[in-house]
Amino acid sequence: VSLQTACSLVQTGQYRNVLVVVSTTYSRYTDENDTLAFLSGDGAGAFVVGKLKPNQGILGTKIANTAATCGAFYNEFTTDEHGNVKMFIRGGKGASKMFNETTVKFIRLCCHGAIANAGLTLDQINFFVFNTPSAWYSRVCTRALGIEPERTININPLYANIGPTFPVANLYHAAHAGKIRENDLVLVYTMGSSSNAGSCVMRWGDVALGPAPASSVSLSQQEDRILIRQ
Repeated sequence: VSLQTACSLVQTGQYRNVLVVVSTTYSRYTDENDTLAFLSGDGAGAFVVGKLKPNQGILGTKIANTAATCGAFYNEFTTDEHGNVKMFIRGGKGASKMFNETTVKFIRLCCHGAIANAGLTLDQINFFVFNTPSAWYSRVCTRALGIEPERTININPLYANIGPTFPVANLYHAAHAGKIRENDLVLVYTMGSSSNAGSCVMRWGDVALGPAPASSVSLSQQEDRILIRQ
């Protein structure tokens, strides 16, 4: 939605360049004793939307409401040992069943919808960018669309679940690795629980990239610092 809004502001001539910033701070809202804490991360990203060459930029979009996943997650208010009020994100009962019933449906609805809106076919897309909130989500997306895993990227092992930051982060890493080049057709899909799912097809422009982010610290990178007592 933020990308659509920024593009509209540029297309109408109200602004030449629009800066969009997205971020997530899940560590603030996850209980360290909850398994969600091990699956969540913090992240931020930014991009500038401006004019491109003819036929570059957003070609088609599709957004769907995800009210069917309402209750998959909820906010719980509690107090810490000092009496301070804290809010935690919790997984709801039946969340797995909800996602089993809706994940593939939303992937196909939005991705095929955006491709049709752009007047293209699935085979014409050069690269796919999916949100990757779990280690297996990228594989679900490729299987749902019947595409090769080599046509996408999965950065979940780097950052865990960074929510709304995924589209920017995945695009950055794909472009930085040379997987996306100017004039490639790129499909981006993202999904939020109890909000909306969306997809867009764009023709990649001559995009400048900022410096690569610092490497995240993970347990696998810190094994030499962990003392295991027998």
